[in-house]
Amino acid sequence: MTSMGRTALKIPLTPFDKGRDKKLIGGKPMKRLLKLAGIAILLAGLLLIAALLFIRSYLQDEQVQQTQALVPSTLPQSAMFIFPHPDDEITVAGTMSKLASQGVETTLICLTKGEQGATGGLVEAARLAEARATELKEAAAILQVDHLEILDFPDGKIAEVDSDLIKGVIQRLILKYRPSVVVTYDNRIGFYGHPDHRLTGQYVYEVVEENSNGTDFPVKRVYFVTLSAGMIAAAMKISPTFQQRYPEEPQRGLPAPDLAVDITAQGAAKRAAMLAHQTQWRIFAELQPLYDVLPGWIYYRVFDREYYALALNNEP
Repeated sequence: MTSMGRTALKIPLTPFDKGRDKKLIGGKPMKRLLKLAGIAILLAGLLLIAALLFIRSYLQDEQVQQTQALVPSTLPQSAMFIFPHPDDEITVAGTMSKLASQGVETTLICLTKGEQGATGGLVEAARLAEARATELKEAAAILQVDHLEILDFPDGKIAEVDSDLIKGVIQRLILKYRPSVVVTYDNRIGFYGHPDHRLTGQYVYEVVEENSNGTDFPVKRVYFVTLSAGMIAAAMKISPTFQQRYPEEPQRGLPAPDLAVDITAQGAAKRAAMLAHQTQWRIFAELQPLYDVLPGWIYYRVFDREYYALALNNEP
């Protein structure tokens, strides 16, 4: 008997087979499939845009006056930001970056090293102060801050420190750097109810108010950081911190905004500054969900404004 071996039997393709393959690979069915896929992608994109526009319309207040310059051209171009903790500056990071790009001299004062804050599971509690100070220095560099002062008042215990001592330090730093505009937390609720936040705002306000008649005192405006009504409503739904601490009565909460700064172009800088605070990732995930997931060019077309209430105006 003759062995067949392993030689494969070759069967020539018929014209029908060739035509069928052509239709599957490059014919009308494939073109139709590609067309449907394109339509599906286009519809998904349109739905995403519609959803983002809806969210933005809920969060942002179009009635609040927009400004490109938090420091008016009529004033010396110098601004100071005073907060109690590393990462507090993120509430105004877009504005800080924008001011730097406009040639405004910026100074950031942090009253504590944030040693009582969250570790994020990244460092030991004993090393948190050092870690957070390093994070703040990195964030300040990203935001192109000209002067950074990190003080050593006790985190979470500002109320236990002599108020005259803290106010004296604030006054000394104002006279040293001579800002025409100062930005801080409000003196009513402290953004969401943190005592250190509220007292920082209170002490800054009192220092400027008490020295407003002094001919050599440089500060002409004080702004409180605030939020739109839509942002507050959203925070009350998603943030346990706001739910636990923020008052239900609007009159006891944040002051209504007078100005909004457009930070769309500064979104990348703000996001990078947030990422610099590695130990605080859980806090940011709570207060600004998806900030580290969505591309900045999308995220900061929704969260594209930072809001301020004019607390004091000592201009002639």
